[in-house]
Amino acid sequence: MTQFVIIANGPFLAHDIILEAIQGRQIIALDGAADKLLALGINPLVILGDFDSIQPQTQAHWGIRQTYQTLPDNAPSYIGHHGVIIVPAKNQMLTDLVKGIHYCDQHQAQNISILCATGGRDDHHEANKLALQSEYRKQRTILMHSAQQTLRWANNEEVTLQGEIGDYCGFVVQEPGYGDSTGLAYPCIHIPISLCNRLSMPTATLYITGSALIIMPPQLDAHRKLVYSK
Repeated sequence: MTQFVIIANGPFLAHDIILEAIQGRQIIALDGAADKLLALGINPLVILGDFDSIQPQTQAHWGIRQTYQTLPDNAPSYIGHHGVIIVPAKNQMLTDLVKGIHYCDQHQAQNISILCATGGRDDHHEANKLALQSEYRKQRTILMHSAQQTLRWANNEEVTLQGEIGDYCGFVVQEPGYGDSTGLAYPCIHIPISLCNRLSMPTATLYITGSALIIMPPQLDAHRKLVYSK
């Protein structure tokens, strides 16, 4: 089982957050994210996508042979420069993020972290958050680190929230489900939504009946320092 981190091509998080998030994980760069990783001196294990937003100098550096305009629908993976695995994925019925999650699952993902997938274009932002739902697997957790918090999906389960007293958190349950809680400033009893809630102790628990988006305090140390220093 392998731990992966997927780095999308949205607004990039701070360098310190990225450096912490990639520790001990296999790095999957989605399309134009390879440009930004190259500028940071970070080598991914895999570059995946339809390559419609990657810069020519990045293509040359990583040895990407074809981009969207000339890329066949079922082009095979290959080894580019510097040992990077190039995974062409032209299917326009799926987002690059969903393709990246599928790649991780095909390679026995134990858990997946996602960076730089929120903010920016609204269609990308919403599609990427929806991927938390469509690609949810109880046995394999996905955490998506946004600019302010950490997101995940839950389905008929207990979810532990960890942070510091006063940290913002919440959930949105799909009807007819509901959520209950312990350890929150505003206790939840069979309600479908709780936003702008806070931790009343360092560890809280949500009891989700049905399916829900969980909004957690930032789960990376560097992330927390940046958010709460503002």
